[in-house]
Amino acid sequence: MTVDGEDKKPRDRVFMDISIGGMPSGRIVFELFNEVAPKTAENFRALCTGEMGIGKNTGKPLTYKGMVFHRVVKDFMIQGGDFTNANGTGGESIYGGTFEDETFELKHDRPLLLSMANRGKDTNGSQFFITTQPAPHLDNVHVVFGSVVGGAALVRQLEALSVDRNARPLQDVLVVNCGELVKIKTVKKRKQEMEKDESEAESDPSQKKDKKKKKEKKEKKKEKKSREEPGHPLALSTPLDPREIPAVPPHSFLLRPEGASRRDPARDPARDRGRYRERDRNVYTRSGRIIKGRGVFRYRTPSRSRSRSRSRSGTPPHWRQAQRRIIKLSEFERAEGERAQREQRAARRERPARADTGACSLCLFTNHAFYIIYA
Repeated sequence: MTVDGEDKKPRDRVFMDISIGGMPSGRIVFELFNEVAPKTAENFRALCTGEMGIGKNTGKPLTYKGMVFHRVVKDFMIQGGDFTNANGTGGESIYGGTFEDETFELKHDRPLLLSMANRGKDTNGSQFFITTQPAPHLDNVHVVFGSVVGGAALVRQLEALSVDRNARPLQDVLVVNCGELVKIKTVKKRKQEMEKDESEAESDPSQKKDKKKKKEKKEKKKEKKSREEPGHPLALSTPLDPREIPAVPPHSFLLRPEGASRRDPARDPARDRGRYRERDRNVYTRSGRIIKGRGVFRYRTPSRSRSRSRSRSGTPPHWRQAQRRIIKLSEFERAEGERAQREQRAARRERPARADTGACSLCLFTNHAFYIIYA
């Protein structure tokens, strides 16, 4: 409440839904300082709602929807509002062209302030910028008319975008939607208004009677409509005698047959009892441990005294069997010599038999003897 007892007009709030590179990124909410710069604030609000139609000079819709943030300077500000050229050279106010600087009362003394961009004195159009750091050098040059109250993290994200040599973001920062936020009445105030309406209705008996008549008339109309509605063409209209309905058959598949006592010899558990008993019998190692698993037992666990020592472990049986086949080099040489001697003796025994059956290949005559050599 003000001193005069009148309600103070609340500040307007507008929003912009932002997309970066075609991906939705969030929303920025602005609060406008209507009491300080009403004309500038109204210009920004109307451009967010797009309610002013077509611009007089540009001939384009007066709205921020579809415009881009064309300039981003880190640790300084982000700028947008040029909905005609998208490069900082265009734009138009709702008043036609540009309008004068309204006030320099507010200073650029903190980040996240909303201020008008211009090309000199009294050249305010539609372009604006959001400060990311205090900028006192802009005081008395640009009009501050609002601040960011929601989406500060998104503003920091826009500030950190990569830009080209003209400070334009490499990814398009687009306003996909914008408008005005309307404050909803509080629950308490609405409840008070409802209680007030009920008390007024109770105080007036004629209104109470009218409500009762309307309610009865509505119920009668609803009942009449339900009677007149035609039924479904496939629905049965003839009544059914309960005695004509057949009984539900019993679920015989859940009952056991009479011959259940006769057992199938193929399913007799006594047949496999011995096999199961043999399977359940535990096998123990020499150290007293139970061997689990199926298949042929290949490895034997060493005794507890040997198993505690990691330096030596038991040799598997197939390794031991292979070691038995290994002989020394001297034994191998001796065996090879014996084999060679056996082959020579066998060759000597076979040579006379070959001489009897062979042909004469050479005859030698000497003074005392006659020799025949067989091949």
